[in-house]
Amino acid sequence: MLDVYRSMYPWKQQLLMAQDSNTQAVRENTRAVVASEQALAREFSNNFNALESTIAWESAQIQGAIADLGATFSYGISLVVAELQVQNQLLDRILNRLDAIYEAVITPRPNPGPGAL
Repeated sequence: MLDVYRSMYPWKQQLLMAQDSNTQAVRENTRAVVASEQALAREFSNNFNALESTIAWESAQIQGAIADLGATFSYGISLVVAELQVQNQLLDRILNRLDAIYEAVITPRPNPGPGAL
């Protein structure tokens, strides 16, 4: 069984009424948003300048701390690089010594012959 909604208004008029209803709801919502923004402006306008200067000061402090942190990090990395260079030189010396030992072990000794001591 098919239930059909019947209205006393034609469909075009119903559509216009729905649009008017939606437009009215949007207008009321817009008024509420604007009113709340104005209420916030009234409420916080007295303390806004003090709040703004506090935020600006804290922002400057954070920027300075980040710059200091970057300088400390760069210094620490430069120390690590210097230590790695020292370690690289030590490892090169060890490698050269091990190569010399290997060559000494691999290279056959000359046979002195009989009677030589």
